[in-house]
Amino acid sequence: MSDNHETFLFNEENRVYSVNCETSQELVDLLRQEQSHWDSTPYPQRWIFRGQPKTDLGLVPTAFRGDSNAFLKSLHSISYKEIGGDLYSKDNIKHAERNALRLFVETVGRITGLTIPGDSFAFRSLFLNRRYKNPSTNEVYQFRPWLSEEHMDALGLARHHGLPTRLLDWTRNPLIAAYFAASNLLNHDKDYIASNKIAVWAINIIERRGNLLDIIELPGGINRNLSAQQAVFTIISDYGPSAPEAIDQMENGKGYEEIDNIKNHAIIVKITLPGNEILSLLDILDNYSINASTIYPSFDGAVKYLREKVRRNDIGSQFS
Repeated sequence: MSDNHETFLFNEENRVYSVNCETSQELVDLLRQEQSHWDSTPYPQRWIFRGQPKTDLGLVPTAFRGDSNAFLKSLHSISYKEIGGDLYSKDNIKHAERNALRLFVETVGRITGLTIPGDSFAFRSLFLNRRYKNPSTNEVYQFRPWLSEEHMDALGLARHHGLPTRLLDWTRNPLIAAYFAASNLLNHDKDYIASNKIAVWAINIIERRGNLLDIIELPGGINRNLSAQQAVFTIISDYGPSAPEAIDQMENGKGYEEIDNIKNHAIIVKITLPGNEILSLLDILDNYSINASTIYPSFDGAVKYLREKVRRNDIGSQFS
């Protein structure tokens, strides 16, 4: 790759730019937002980023991952009724997700001192009520057909605390994405780290085409982690393809128009780094004040930062 980071490997078959960095400094130099290839003029903040600890992990929301998908189905089964058929179908996953969020809201409501964004008598009477009457037809449903915009703050909060949803976490800051990728790989042993690469994905949300993704940006005030992490979510559009099709399109760039270069028209970029470079990467990010204590601004984040320092030292001694 050239020193100015303008040379990207473009795969004509799947329409994704791939960038293979060899060193942590090369990755950081590439990701720094002042670089011309992330130029947002005339559209500010048109790029969002996601870090993952392996290159072969798909861009799959938790609601569609094996254990989490099974959890949603089981939760729906024990609290309402068993879902028949494929939980990947749009209607089924929406009902299961909505039921899980309803139970989350009910549970939080019993805990003193915790609040749900947008919580009110009207919100609860509509959202917590198992039976919904369509005002146009007077038809009564056991659940509202799907979540609407007024529920997204609560859904984002629940997702941030581990509830499986259709939301996929991203960040406006590429270096924060790099931290998430590296810190997650750090949880594994030396051989696993050395045999894998991390990946930082980037999506141009202005140039994207088709009814594939909706972008959800929640107020940082509802959760300090959201603000610190410059978080943004994507959700598979109600009007787009089914979940498996949408995930495949998001990973492979299918359905997008041809693009010439990253600076002006790139849609999806995948940037990789060998696992044995993550210790150096975490050191560099630490110098940028990007670490567990700053992106989890809490007592827990401070302890997580100290634990990661010890872990980095332990793994580093094994690589020596």
